[in-house]
Amino acid sequence: MTALDTNKESPASVGAKDDANPGFGIYRYGQGYWVRTLTAIFTGVLLLAGAGWAWRQLEAISLPKSSWSIRFEGATGTVAAGQPVALFNDAVQPPLELGTAVAKTAASGEVVIEKIEMKKSAAGDEYTLAEATRIQNSDGSFSASILDRIGIEIFSKVYLQASVASVILLVGALSIYWLVAARPSSVDFLVDTDGEMKKVNWSTRKHIIDSTWVVVGATFLIAAVLWIFDVVLSRLMTWINVLQA
Repeated sequence: MTALDTNKESPASVGAKDDANPGFGIYRYGQGYWVRTLTAIFTGVLLLAGAGWAWRQLEAISLPKSSWSIRFEGATGTVAAGQPVALFNDAVQPPLELGTAVAKTAASGEVVIEKIEMKKSAAGDEYTLAEATRIQNSDGSFSASILDRIGIEIFSKVYLQASVASVILLVGALSIYWLVAARPSSVDFLVDTDGEMKKVNWSTRKHIIDSTWVVVGATFLIAAVLWIFDVVLSRLMTWINVLQA
């Protein structure tokens, strides 16, 4: 075995060092603690802000409607769940049938309809639920004037908001780990930054206070000089009739 070969570590010894490493997958464990920690905290705050922004943006979207809640008045008769109903527009005579649906649930003054099928007008445009003014069942035993229509979304919007926010936080957390703990190039930069910060000669409390008083005094002195110049120039311009007193 040559002298060069004797300086090489065996695979067994390298594996033993890795097994003894307490870093649990953290590159250069224990080095650059404060810079890496503060970087992770600051990035985490940005992630929380991004998740909150996404949550608010998703409040404005409109999900597809699985059914509609119809509030009505002046009802004659009752409608039962599962019965087919028709939607009419009484603004024209004779009343125009706009489409059909199926009653999902029914209560006093309200019925939830689903499986809505709107007809097309003579111009080829499909009628809308907003045009309907009356609802009745197929045999005419129930009829009522429509007051309001409220769409019921296919699922609660909060589930979508929570899912998107969770994905942002999860991906962000993995990215933070990769940048401050696992990626050698970024970790080396953060560790080196921490080392350079330790070399900084930080000012003492007394020096900071003294410097602050110097700045405050200089500010008042400059303000006083500018005020004097302003007064003198104003009097001079008035004296030579450039400005009127």
